[in-house]
Amino acid sequence: MKPRPTHIDGYRFGSMAESLRYEELKLLEFGGHIQDLEVHPKLKLRVNGTRIGRGYYTADWRYVEDNAVIIEEYKGAWAFKGKSSHGTKTAWNRLRDLVCAIHPITLRVTTSEGSTDYCAIGGKVVKL
Repeated sequence: MKPRPTHIDGYRFGSMAESLRYEELKLLEFGGHIQDLEVHPKLKLRVNGTRIGRGYYTADWRYVEDNAVIIEEYKGAWAFKGKSSHGTKTAWNRLRDLVCAIHPITLRVTTSEGSTDYCAIGGKVVKL
């Protein structure tokens, strides 16, 4: 079944599941578990002054949790399938690695099955 876009608080979300996650994050912020929730933040994508693709990546959310900046992306379960049928990294995994390499953040990928955090450590993107 194809996801249907929804609108909440003037924001467009790609699916009902993504909009429900937004509602959860608002509750977490209200309860003081996260701070500074931002919807659809843009992160620059530049390496040595060279723009990569459009020059930015629009995430689903940015917030602060335990004094760490978290960029969160809600994906369908396919996001955890690490390789395509050709054995190469999927476009999403390449983008995830690029964002982690450029920005000193934790990238949290959330699905209906749970979440996984990634960051760059020692020149390599690792699952936390």
